[in-house]
Amino acid sequence: MNLYFWHLESEGGVSVRREDFLGRADSPRVKRELLQRMAGYDRRMEETLAGRVAKLERSLGRAERPGVPAVGVVEDSRGSRSADSLEALVVGARGN
Repeated sequence: MNLYFWHLESEGGVSVRREDFLGRADSPRVKRELLQRMAGYDRRMEETLAGRVAKLERSLGRAERPGVPAVGVVEDSRGSRSADSLEALVVGARGN
């Protein structure tokens, strides 16, 4: 049986799934490489999540009214929208 490591990479602002062939699943070298890649990927995801949490916490600190975070939706050159506050995320999810 062959072993692949799949992960998501950002390419031009779009997430692309990548599959890397590592080798035979019964190889100790391949198993070790898989664990190293997983650890590296998880570290990057931890950093990304920490950045998102910090952004939400900053947004909560900028609340214009008590209990309501400032709303900010950013549109990039492709028309994609991203929220920089919890309220914008919720409003976006409801389609408002």
